[in-house]
Amino acid sequence: MSQEAGQTFTPGQNVKKHRLLKGLKQEELCAGICSVSQLSKLENGKAQGTPDQWRRFAERLGMPVERLLTSDSYLERLQEQLMIAERASAARQQERALEMARAVIEQSRAHGYDDLCGEATFFAAQMSSKLLRWQDALLLLNGLLTSPHQLEVLRQGEVWCELGKAYLHGGNKAEGLRCLRKADALLREIPPGHPRELDLCCQHGDLLYELGDYRESYQRASRANRLAREQSKHLWRLRTATMMALNLFWMGEREQSYALLRSNLHEAEENQLVPEVGGSCVNLGLLYRVDGDLIQARLYLERAVTHLELVIDQHPFLSILPYVELAEVAASEGQEGRADDWLRQVQELNASVKAAAYLYESRTERIRAKLCRRRGKTKQALEWLQSALARYELHHAYEESYETAVEIAELLEEQNDPDAVEMYARAFAYEKRYKEAVGWGE
Repeated sequence: MSQEAGQTFTPGQNVKKHRLLKGLKQEELCAGICSVSQLSKLENGKAQGTPDQWRRFAERLGMPVERLLTSDSYLERLQEQLMIAERASAARQQERALEMARAVIEQSRAHGYDDLCGEATFFAAQMSSKLLRWQDALLLLNGLLTSPHQLEVLRQGEVWCELGKAYLHGGNKAEGLRCLRKADALLREIPPGHPRELDLCCQHGDLLYELGDYRESYQRASRANRLAREQSKHLWRLRTATMMALNLFWMGEREQSYALLRSNLHEAEENQLVPEVGGSCVNLGLLYRVDGDLIQARLYLERAVTHLELVIDQHPFLSILPYVELAEVAASEGQEGRADDWLRQVQELNASVKAAAYLYESRTERIRAKLCRRRGKTKQALEWLQSALARYELHHAYEESYETAVEIAELLEEQNDPDAVEMYARAFAYEKRYKEAVGWGE
């Protein structure tokens, strides 16, 4: 909708426009605020709203109240440009979306539109993350948090969540976990009926899973799954069901977890949803490996490879995971040559992907150490493990540092090496730092 210079809008007209853009009916927007007839009068300029009504309408529409009260046609044009950028992202045109967002940031900053500048900056950070430009995302997000302009509480939570993910993938896992803890505190109270309730619940559930709070994560996922069903959002329903299944597994409800993931897989196959088929197979393969069923793990992971190689540009991090897991399975089965083949493919793929490459690189070194141990090459095994530990330390990945230090200590102990005691002490120090990062014991 293009606007001519000098054209003005009433708050009621703005409410109507944004309501229609959100796809909301009048009764959905005004529930608990005013009657449908009152809203109709407001939208048509036949009645005056109260400050409290405008504030509540703005909250339900997911925007600052100033956007509803503005009569600035230039601001309206910039807002529409940002909406078009969001549509470009939905069409997987992230580069174009980022370029448009940057233009909105520049113009809104020049004209003093602080709220819009903040929205465009957050969107640009999300696009930077999707394009694996972690340092760009960190710069934008930290800028938002240090800006004198106050962000709404839930938006602060989203910024901290996005910042946490950028740190995790960009190479500072401990800082990423600390950011997720801050996001958790801000996203605890998501009002029922909020226009972005589904998205916010998913974000909160994801970060709680990363922090190891599986029961709370399951609760958030269940709420999001119910909302997705009510809103007939098919992909969101599959995604939230996957989140529920993963949490159930770590809560000890293994059969229920497997059944839910298999149901997701069947539905994704029926609807020819290639990324979802691949993701379901990865999750099933990973969990079967953890359970020790290597045959089932290998079957699902090989299916994952055939599907995810078709969408590796869209899902680079997920697409590498089945290769790593297959190398782990092959090493555990004693198929050393096959494990070497999978590790070679991981190395080739990792060279072209910047999504948390340090985690995959370290994981492959630990698998190589396992192969060396099977071959009786203890010295080489220790070298691989020491290399992995150094990489984990560099990126503040204390949980993985703890696991690797324990592996080294056990191997040293087998050799009656007195350095085992010192390595066990290092392992416990890593464990302590990990618990501090996720907030356990507080």
